[in-house]
Amino acid sequence: TGAEDCAFDDEGYLVSVDSLGNLVGIDRAGNQKLILPDASMYAAGTRFLPDGDLVFCDAATGSLVRVDTATGGSQVVLGGLEYPNGLDVDLDGAVYVAEQITGRVRRIDPATGEYTIAARGRYNPNGVSFSPDYQRMYVGSFGGGVVWAVDREGDGWGEPRIYAPPPEAPGVLPAWCDT
Repeated sequence: TGAEDCAFDDEGYLVSVDSLGNLVGIDRAGNQKLILPDASMYAAGTRFLPDGDLVFCDAATGSLVRVDTATGGSQVVLGGLEYPNGLDVDLDGAVYVAEQITGRVRRIDPATGEYTIAARGRYNPNGVSFSPDYQRMYVGSFGGGVVWAVDREGDGWGEPRIYAPPPEAPGVLPAWCDT
């Protein structure tokens, strides 16, 4: 496919955007099914919701798009996102979108588009993933060389902390530095 992310549907199809911008499903034999023509040339994050609909980030238009996989229809859930680049869906069906330009992660209701800010002040957040128990959210950094961990605190999220810095990552002091 032409996208940087994919998801698997209940029938075992790998679902992603192809090099022409179509949302397609591909089975193990290489057979394709068209789900949504002209979905996006810049899909950056693809996940299924608990009800079987699919959501993806359209980085070109700054929007979160919801696709009704039964009918092939689509709608913008929320626009005005600042380079949405990666998403995940929690157990309650809320969508978490990393906004690379603003340095934040939004928690979005996929039915209404209402949102809260789950994390902010991160360098180029790119990609969101949850721990198996959904009590920790991991947020990658494009060009920052780190992964942040954000722990759930009640109904919200705590302060992000560096979880996995590689040696000499930008913004991380080397071990020999004492200042």
